Amino acid sequence: MIRLTLRFWMATLALAALAAGCSEEVATTEEVLPSVSVVEVEAVDFDQDVRASGDLRARFQTMIAAEIAGRVTELSVDEGGAVAQGAVVIKIDPERRRLDLEAAKARLAQARANFRQETSKVERVRKLRSENISSVERLEEAETALLLAESSVRAEEAAVGVATRALKDASVSAPFAGPVAK
Repeated sequence: MIRLTLRFWMATLALAALAAGCSEEVATTEEVLPSVSVVEVEAVDFDQDVRASGDLRARFQTMIAAEIAGRVTELSVDEGGAVAQGAVVIKIDPERRRLDLEAAKARLAQARANFRQETSKVERVRKLRSENISSVERLEEAETALLLAESSVRAEEAAVGVATRALKDASVSAPFAGPVAK
């Protein structure tokens, strides 16, 4: 029964809506559309100054420092100047570092020559020892000298590595692009 009453009212509402939409009045164009004005456009100069106070803060900021001590021989960018990422900003006596590297390479070459000489010496003494011409003590001395020469080569290789790193660290580069501040 409730269903039947509900259907009746729904049908009545639908018919009323249809009857209202089918009225004989016709809407005119003037009632529907808004009025429009036409104006010719001209270019004009427009200056507007905005004055404000506040603090500017950099989005990215870093303090750069050298890994080595020394005299700054070149400052590539002045304060306020722009710098690209990876560009050298400061050089700390790179000529001295190059000379230190060359000296370390020379010492390494000497140590390697000494190692070759001691290797030959040990081989000769071993041969003489196998023929009972040389003493055991002489063979031990030669082998000890060979071990010392080998450790000298390792130490000089490390010194070349340290000098290479010092030469690389003699140039301080910008970690990102931006202006240089104090």
